[in-house]
Amino acid sequence: MEAIAVVGLAFKDPIGASRVVMPCGSCRQLITEAAQLAKTDVRVLCCNGELSSITVSTISALLPDAFGPQNLGLTQEWPTLREQMQTRIKQLIELRQKR
Repeated sequence: MEAIAVVGLAFKDPIGASRVVMPCGSCRQLITEAAQLAKTDVRVLCCNGELSSITVSTISALLPDAFGPQNLGLTQEWPTLREQMQTRIKQLIELRQKR
């Protein structure tokens, strides 16, 4: 495992700062989809605001039996999709620079 996901939160009170913050369901889904496309089980580090408590987990442990790109067969198409996205981004940058 090489990738690490970071989740942030603004602590408003001392009690909240002492609790370990875990990624929400939406964040877990996003991390899972990226992990499936990258073909790696992403490590997720969670901590409290004081950094006195840190937990290390994997996205597959935080979201077991997840639905994502693998279920749709997109992991095989990802390199092509990435190239198309990069080409489109370059086109958009060129358009922006012409203005």
